[in-house]
Amino acid sequence: MYRLFTLVGMFCLIGIISGYTQPTPTDYAPRVEGLKSYTSQLYMEENLGQWSPEIQAQSFVEGKQIRFLQNGLSIALVRKLPSLSAHKQKRRKDLNLLWMGEKDPDYEALVWNMTFKGGAGTLLSTDAIPGKINYFKGDISERWTRHVSRYRQVWYTDVYPGIDIRYYGTDQEALKYDVIVSPQSNIQDIQIALEGVEAIAMTQEGDLEIQTAWGPLTESRPYAYQWIRGREIPVSVTYKVLDPSTYGYEIQGSYDPYYPLIIDPLTLSWGTFLHSAASDDYA
Repeated sequence: MYRLFTLVGMFCLIGIISGYTQPTPTDYAPRVEGLKSYTSQLYMEENLGQWSPEIQAQSFVEGKQIRFLQNGLSIALVRKLPSLSAHKQKRRKDLNLLWMGEKDPDYEALVWNMTFKGGAGTLLSTDAIPGKINYFKGDISERWTRHVSRYRQVWYTDVYPGIDIRYYGTDQEALKYDVIVSPQSNIQDIQIALEGVEAIAMTQEGDLEIQTAWGPLTESRPYAYQWIRGREIPVSVTYKVLDPSTYGYEIQGSYDPYYPLIIDPLTLSWGTFLHSAASDDYA
């Protein structure tokens, strides 16, 4: 009877893991000269069943959760709610709400997504960190997830024809990404749709301002360059607002279409929202 239970538990575990689609570990790296690299402790952890199946990989940046989905990112920002006043606490007690088990949440979350509109890339993980992570939750037939890998880079390859997007960490443990446009590919194919925000707009300085329910966020004007005959040649690239929730990029000035274009750096800071809580999973 014990052996039968163990076998059933093992089959359940296999079923749980096989039901998830995780990014494919690989040594993939495009043959593009001039890509920058940093020494960073930031990592992207693959999903083998420890999180919701929509999440391919996940990273934590200053307590924020960055989820890598099949066609974009989901960002969860969390902040602590203010304590109830003495009057409100008394009112709740008078209404007997505490006895009923009602409890105000300690934190609230703002979740918004960055989707590659019209894109259909492949998600790959590269530069594996030595060691594995194991999650032991409940019975073996329930939530045991073992041999989970962590990586220093995540790539979305061929999101648009000839265009890759690379995510990785900086020396300051911030998440950043490069948009790599292959020779003769069309930068105007890139359309990044933001879901869960109120509006986006360009400032006079060329920054991208994102309006959210918690206030504005600002992403600095992108820097772009081409690596030509061993030299970094700057290229003027600006944001292009396509509609109130979608943006892309536009090349200003000279550009050699026969060399790759690297839009870098774009640092995902979202520094407006800070908290010290260890948030778990917000869907």
